[in-house]
Amino acid sequence: MASEDRQFLAFNRGVLSSIGLARIDLERYGWAAAIQKNFMPRVLGSMMLRPGMKFIDYMNISGGIGLTRQIPFIFEEDDTALIEVNENGEMLVRLDDVLLTRPSVATVINNPSFIGTDDNVPPNWSIDDDANCDSFIKDNSLYLRGSGEGRARTYQTLSVAGGDLNVEHGIRVTVNFGPVRMRVGTTVQGDELADTLLEKGVHQLAFTPVLGDITIEFSNDEDYNVIVAECDIFTGDVLLTTPWSTADQLRSLRWDQSADRVYVAADGVPQKVIERRFDGRSWSIVDFTTRDGPFRVQNTSAITLTPSAIQGGYNPGPPVGSVQGYVTLTASDSVFKTEHQGGAFGPGALFRIASAGQNVTDNQGSAVDVFTNPIRVTGTEDAREFGIIIEGTFTATARLQFSFSADGPWNDQGLTFTTATSTTYKDGQDNQIIYYRLAALGVDWSSGSMTMTLTYTGGSITGIARVTDVVSDTVARVEVLRPFGAITPSKDWWEGSWSGFRGYPSAVALHEGRLGWAGEDRIWLSVSDDFESHDDEVEGDSGPINRTIATGAIRVINWMLSMARLIMGTTENSAAVAGQRIDGNNPLSARSTNFEEPLTPFNFNIKTTNSRGVYVDRTRQRLYELVYDIDIQDFKPVDLSIFAPDYNRAGILQIAVQMKPDLRIHCVRADGTVGVLIYDRAENVMAWVEVELGGPGNWEVEDAAVLPGLVEDQVYYTVKAFNAVDGEERYLLKWSLEEEATGGLNNYMADAWIQYDGTPINTMTGINHLAGQTVCVWADGSYAGTGTVTQFGTPGELDLSTLELNGETNDISGSSNVIVGLQYTAQFQSTKMASLEGIGLLEEKKIDKIGFIAENLHYQGLRYGPTFDQLYDMPLVEESQITPSDTVWPEYHQGDFAFGGEWKSDSRVCLQAEAPKPCTLLAAIAEFQSLKMSGRR
Repeated sequence: MASEDRQFLAFNRGVLSSIGLARIDLERYGWAAAIQKNFMPRVLGSMMLRPGMKFIDYMNISGGIGLTRQIPFIFEEDDTALIEVNENGEMLVRLDDVLLTRPSVATVINNPSFIGTDDNVPPNWSIDDDANCDSFIKDNSLYLRGSGEGRARTYQTLSVAGGDLNVEHGIRVTVNFGPVRMRVGTTVQGDELADTLLEKGVHQLAFTPVLGDITIEFSNDEDYNVIVAECDIFTGDVLLTTPWSTADQLRSLRWDQSADRVYVAADGVPQKVIERRFDGRSWSIVDFTTRDGPFRVQNTSAITLTPSAIQGGYNPGPPVGSVQGYVTLTASDSVFKTEHQGGAFGPGALFRIASAGQNVTDNQGSAVDVFTNPIRVTGTEDAREFGIIIEGTFTATARLQFSFSADGPWNDQGLTFTTATSTTYKDGQDNQIIYYRLAALGVDWSSGSMTMTLTYTGGSITGIARVTDVVSDTVARVEVLRPFGAITPSKDWWEGSWSGFRGYPSAVALHEGRLGWAGEDRIWLSVSDDFESHDDEVEGDSGPINRTIATGAIRVINWMLSMARLIMGTTENSAAVAGQRIDGNNPLSARSTNFEEPLTPFNFNIKTTNSRGVYVDRTRQRLYELVYDIDIQDFKPVDLSIFAPDYNRAGILQIAVQMKPDLRIHCVRADGTVGVLIYDRAENVMAWVEVELGGPGNWEVEDAAVLPGLVEDQVYYTVKAFNAVDGEERYLLKWSLEEEATGGLNNYMADAWIQYDGTPINTMTGINHLAGQTVCVWADGSYAGTGTVTQFGTPGELDLSTLELNGETNDISGSSNVIVGLQYTAQFQSTKMASLEGIGLLEEKKIDKIGFIAENLHYQGLRYGPTFDQLYDMPLVEESQITPSDTVWPEYHQGDFAFGGEWKSDSRVCLQAEAPKPCTLLAAIAEFQSLKMSGRR
């Protein structure tokens, strides 16, 4: 005989895989869903028809074709930006959802591309070089070479019209070799508006003249060339060039942020840094450039390298310590590859050479203090003798100084030189290590140019150069970053770890005061608190780390994640870089530890808290969490897809984590849909639901990004859309807040919605992104029906007099607040009615009644029934009263609706809601009968 039962339905358990149909022993079984699409659950148990997504903008890409991704920039909760990168190798920036642009101004920079004759002063620019410094043109670029003490300077004063005062000026600067110091002020050498260092890359800078004309100055005090290729006024959308020009490169992007700098890695592409300056409206994308490493193992072959000069780079005239023309490295056999040279998207390879003997030199040509680099003297008797050479025509004094440390303090030895001299000195301090240098003080200089040189046959000096051009496999042109010790052949040399020939890191992470890069089977961690330094001569715990993961065959390192340890994801394993206390601070004890679960070779790491992180495994279907286990004193993976292992069978392409109002992990799938995991360990909530865009069904989500918000985080989707007029396009959509999806005047429950709020209108315009689409309309606080946006004639218009509502024409002409967007549907289907004790899986069941507890429920906002093909509307009469049209119940507690179920073993509850009618369900109670089957469950 039939027995009566009730089943309580909560909505925060998400989808249970069909392969778990028989697991009625699970506590979550009775509350789980077989289908939950566009119904967004909360940890507390409710679910709502998800908010709509606002149309923010077209993606700024030529022709609209190609993948576009968003990189979140988060300085503070209220200081954020969205960085857009696309397959055209373009980068744009949005502040508060508005594309960053520059206004038009009449101000002009003359000769912005430095066109002129090689080795001469750039026309239309002025030169203000210190002694022994040089500013000149080569290959239509500005070269600036300092002396180590003095600066090379080039400047131009811009006339600013009165109408352009207090108007933002955009200036685009392209640097081909950095760093270049740039100052902007109201006078020559002024810096009232800006004073900054620009690395190799493209810089979109903004300044606002207030008082009148402004002066732009470029300078360099290093004894090698820096190169500026362009400096021009820029108007329109702020656009920068990136090396990421394929979908695979965009998918492989990994980044981490420190203050105003975002460090970016990608497969097969040089590392980049996205920089923000000044008031947040100046942006750059530059090479990640180090000048002291990291390096590969020392050369063990018989091949020698010989520098042509101790210091400098290309020189238009005979400079100190070099020759006219290029500084080169010459190999005794094949060494150099074309991929070693720098290019548009990367710095050249580093080479380090240890000299046989020590040779240092410097020049004084003005009243500034000048010091040579030190030499290190060791040994006994004649082995301590070194040479002193003073050259030139001058009125000045050179002094010999000594110290017991390369860093000083320095003391006068007593020898001074006021005329050209070539002599030797032997100190007699046997078995002592003493450093010597020559000093020329500014107070002693009157005129002329004095060159000071120390030569010593003992010891060695390590110099570093960057390749700028490969002439042949044995000759490369270079800029010397750290002076060499000799111009003789040396077998003691090291090649830099990163170049187009050796490859680049594929992952990046900041960890405990270091910047870490990883690629293939190796990891590099910077000097502590100096992200751009990999100087392996730094001693102690602050030194850099350069190690292989040493776990067998080479594996690609796909991601890095800074938690209590630095975690790396490889093709086969995850590894923790560790020291004595697994803290990564001891370079002598860095090691790796495998976890038992495989990681993906494709993607994905998102940090949620200091002790938790999530990633996708190599199936690209399952999500895992890394959790620290106190029992095993180590991290262990927890399968977050255990109840729905095949839910993301289409394959996960990207993930983004939303922290508020609940922890939600948005997983962008290859089929254009999004799987969202709502997760809370304390409440045992692990709910998978699906988000599907409204419209014709051919819109696909390609990327997701999250910026912090006050009550709710800001969630963005990049969408590949199909426009009836323009064809394939890319749009940026933004989730509306849940409090904006509850009815009322501003009810944002449509996809790609836009809003008109103003004087009454009869036709809504500006809906070009939805041309040819059927849209739903919410007008003046109520649902107004559907209509079609024009495709022909004048595309992007909606006639408000021809809407359709409940099968009839609805004329809402004269509306003043209209929200238009794509309609979407939410569906929930329960699992089979069954339990471990009582109702068997195979017993016949019939659902008789159902009741709901809800809030913010549109009077026709929910349909229910045994199947999606047999759904019933909510009653139009409540408590013997006809419900007024467009009622939205703030609270709803009604039950015992006839359900219309049939006797069957697979009885389900199906619920459906449709935008833009708000619907938030807190619970449902189903009453049903079942026929007990003897001996069976």
